[in-house]
Amino acid sequence: MNEDDQIGFTAYCGFFCRDCIPSQKRLFETIRELSQLASTLRLDKYAELKAHDNPSLKDYAIFERVLSELAGLECQAPCRHGGGKAECVIRDCAQARGFAGCWECSERPACNLLAHLKSFHGATIDNNLDTIEECGINDWSDKRGKHYPWSQDS
Repeated sequence: MNEDDQIGFTAYCGFFCRDCIPSQKRLFETIRELSQLASTLRLDKYAELKAHDNPSLKDYAIFERVLSELAGLECQAPCRHGGGKAECVIRDCAQARGFAGCWECSERPACNLLAHLKSFHGATIDNNLDTIEECGINDWSDKRGKHYPWSQDS
């Protein structure tokens, strides 16, 4: 991976944007394709007709809502390029302080802004930030931790 990719996809919080599910372009292409095909086939009507034989199909409307909500999670660009959450207190803080990321902040160990990420991602946040601080933003991504708790074994 070239340096520009590592820098551009390194989030202020210490995540690597390409690891995040909302950045998985193929997933969202598939969701759009599935939604379009289901609409074209009128799969809602088919599920309605088949629901008497398969009661689970009565929940088809829930499937459509979930698919729609998932589609809305797509991230259009890395946070350094205007993507990510529209309002991110971590990005705002780093930018206001003139930091490339949290790894440059001496207050990081006690920072409450990272708490919500740590509650879900565990030690990965601190490990990534320590690695970036140690290796630099140009040479850290191959040493990063797993993004999601369920990917620890993979």
